Amino acid sequence: QTLIEKNASSLIHLDLEQNAFDEEFIKKLIIETLIKCTRLQAINLSYHQLNHHLMKDIAELLNHCPIQNLMLNHNKINAEALLLFIKSLPKKIQFNRLSLNENPLKAKGISCLVDITDQFSHTELYLDNTQLDDTAWSTLKTVLPELKVLSIRQNQLKDIKTLLEILPKCTQLT
Repeated sequence: QTLIEKNASSLIHLDLEQNAFDEEFIKKLIIETLIKCTRLQAINLSYHQLNHHLMKDIAELLNHCPIQNLMLNHNKINAEALLLFIKSLPKKIQFNRLSLNENPLKAKGISCLVDITDQFSHTELYLDNTQLDDTAWSTLKTVLPELKVLSIRQNQLKDIKTLLEILPKCTQLT
């Protein structure tokens, strides 16, 4: 038995950022081990080159664990992968923090976030360096009023006028 398996019933936070795990290991970890961690609230799978193959498994994990903080920074998650993830999410999920920094999402990728806007109340959403341009504002207009924190650093956003129009409607933004 692994250390994680031995502590599955009490594990609350798991940070696996920047390890050399391959896709097969991550899949096995999710399907065979993490799914038993019924108290798991936060998981960090950043810097693992995750792509669309694992996004459905990660969403399935959320059906079994009360994960509220999900960090998937610096992977290979593109628009199609994020859409697959969003469509596979359980309806009951309520994120406190969703971090997708350094993934090639582009405006097309974040457009699917509109489908789960109701799950973003008081959420922190991190989209730094995700190749967003001004076409992303239509999505951000919908999602932003529900957010507590939005980070969109290092993108190609130029339309400050739209941002200034949206900000007064963002009563939860800190």
